[in-house]
Amino acid sequence: MKFMVSASFRAQDQEEMLALVPQERAHVHVLQEQGTIEALYHSADSLHVWVVMWGESQDRVQKALSPCFNQQTCVTTNLPEK
Repeated sequence: MKFMVSASFRAQDQEEMLALVPQERAHVHVLQEQGTIEALYHSADSLHVWVVMWGESQDRVQKALSPCFNQQTCVTTNLPEK
């Protein structure tokens, strides 16, 4: 199944988030190599992220991203497959 995950970060947490960027990038890179993440986009201010990814269920998609997105609001939407 294909999903879009939308995550929003709080501006006041940005300094704390910057410290986590290297490990988050490494985790995302692994998911990209596995073909789990199809695309990743972020806003210019880095407070919003959109991820298109594949997973067996919404729960598994959220668990796959949990090391990266643990302090913000995430919305996961099932996308139609063509």
